[in-house]
Amino acid sequence: MKTSSKPKSKYFIKNSFQNVLTVEDGFYHPDPLVIAINFFPLGWYFKPWDTIKTHAYYMVILEIMGSVKFKDFNLKQHHTEVAYSTGIVQDVLHPTDWKQPLHHEIHFHISFQTKLHKYFQTYSY
Repeated sequence: MKTSSKPKSKYFIKNSFQNVLTVEDGFYHPDPLVIAINFFPLGWYFKPWDTIKTHAYYMVILEIMGSVKFKDFNLKQHHTEVAYSTGIVQDVLHPTDWKQPLHHEIHFHISFQTKLHKYFQTYSY
């Protein structure tokens, strides 16, 4: 009987973790598959961490949903670039307030599409 001379990997403890999904109140279930079905399309269980969507993209979504009302301020009156914005929180949406599956995409209204990058024409919960 020949034994393998290949060295074995050493067991190590992982000291850091990454939050893959935050489960909102009302969506907890002891079976992780049931939770995943609520958040992801059938057969797709990866939530991307999209780092290229702009601040404006998320501001538009919050305004469309009626969650936050923003007011932009320019450094000087003749400037076209926004120096800062203020926001008033008007409503906090819970996933149960979303009237469709959380992963279904909604198209931005045409009036918002001109403000956003051409690749960001939809959003979801």
